[in-house]
Amino acid sequence: MGKLFPTRWKHDGPPSIETFVETFRDDYACAEYLAKKRWPDGFVCPHCGSRKAWRLESRPWLFECAGKKADEDGVLSPCRKQTSVIAGTIMQGTHLPLRKWFLAAYLMATYSNSISALQLQPKLGVSYKTAWLLLHKLRRAMVNPERMRLSGTVDVDESAIPFTYRGIVGDTTQWKKEHIKEIMKMCHPNKRQIVKDLARFYRVHRVEVLDNLVLWVDRLREEEPELFRRYGWDFSGVREFEEPREYMRLKRSKRPVLAPRRPGEERLTGRRYSKPDPLIPRLLALPPLRRSAIALAAE
Repeated sequence: MGKLFPTRWKHDGPPSIETFVETFRDDYACAEYLAKKRWPDGFVCPHCGSRKAWRLESRPWLFECAGKKADEDGVLSPCRKQTSVIAGTIMQGTHLPLRKWFLAAYLMATYSNSISALQLQPKLGVSYKTAWLLLHKLRRAMVNPERMRLSGTVDVDESAIPFTYRGIVGDTTQWKKEHIKEIMKMCHPNKRQIVKDLARFYRVHRVEVLDNLVLWVDRLREEEPELFRRYGWDFSGVREFEEPREYMRLKRSKRPVLAPRRPGEERLTGRRYSKPDPLIPRLLALPPLRRSAIALAAE
């Protein structure tokens, strides 16, 4: 069985989380890994072909050429061209640390059912929009450009879609007509009798009566009052005709909501303030000033 169905990670298994963290501990380690993948035999400047370069301290994925090239007059001058190890990749122009890119790729590759942006967001400490963009770029990079469409007999793994038929096509009239027997079984017996009598009298489908049961009952009551009384329907258990329930408090507090007012106490909201007469000057309307005890003693 092992030869016919090889394991997923038989030849190229992912490292453990501890090994991954130790290997790619910072952006310098990630940039070194990308540089080895880009230049297996060492750095090569794409402008002058020199193999000497310095790595920038602020951006470890940038290499500045330290070689010299000849101009049109044959004079040698420093090249100083900068080359990025992420140029031409999905990480080109990124503002995120390289380590976050590596961690996102590791989590996406090791999750058996892939990983969503909502799951990736807290693990990387980024916004949902950034996590969503990372996953879409990684998924696009994983697509084989030389892929071919499947043809012939294709074997797929067993899968289940959590949608019974009604969830896909919607609650349509056609679906109700095809499943009217099952729908009637789920109704209350009193409701089933009312629907059958109305559908038989007006010669309409039971689905139409179910959709507007109150309307059909009111119509029969107005048009055929004698027949309505003769049917003698029992509306108990029919949700459309049940009276709204009044919810009461289970336990009433013995303490009053507001403290009783003392005799002679007035409500603050019930006070009425008399407006001053506009013809009387404001100074005259003010109360007389109290004379201080010092002034009275002086007199």
